[in-house]
Amino acid sequence: MDDHRKTGRQILKKDRWKDFKDLRRKAQRVFSDLESAKFPDQDLDPQKLLEELNIYHIELELQNEELLQTRDQLESSRKYLRNLFKLSPVGYLVLDTEGVITDINEAAGDCFDLKREVLVGSRLHAFIPHDHYVDFATSFRQVIEQEAVQQILVRFRIKSERQFWARLDLFQIAHPVEESPIILCALVDISKEKDSE
Repeated sequence: MDDHRKTGRQILKKDRWKDFKDLRRKAQRVFSDLESAKFPDQDLDPQKLLEELNIYHIELELQNEELLQTRDQLESSRKYLRNLFKLSPVGYLVLDTEGVITDINEAAGDCFDLKREVLVGSRLHAFIPHDHYVDFATSFRQVIEQEAVQQILVRFRIKSERQFWARLDLFQIAHPVEESPIILCALVDISKEKDSE
């Protein structure tokens, strides 16, 4: 087993060394191209060149510091928004264009009374009985095709013994990374209102 690990590490080291050598060769080619380029006659004082290099180095360090600060601010914003989503009193589900739940907050999980691990990866359609399926599917398709905000009342069925009514507001939003959009679904349990009717 240890021999296999050593062999794996040796392969990784060789791959890294090969990548480094390739990068070095590319840098040398660029440098030789620059060196062969004709520059106007200049007084190439070594002291001035060293000073320029030091200034350039300081500029790079300052830019790097700014990038690190920006990264920290973005990370703080991401955590802040994640907490807003997670702890919101309104239920939120994030769906892909196939209706698969990719994310869900606590309030929505409480409505379904199922663990997050069970809901994420499931199709929302699977919890909608046949008599409500067509209305939901039509609204869902309009959100995707027309980018129109849709509001619909849906009865959800969890297994055979439990069900609840909900008002859904469906919005299409751009995915932060992928080209395909995502559907944000705001969910409010209206079972008590329906019961009083």
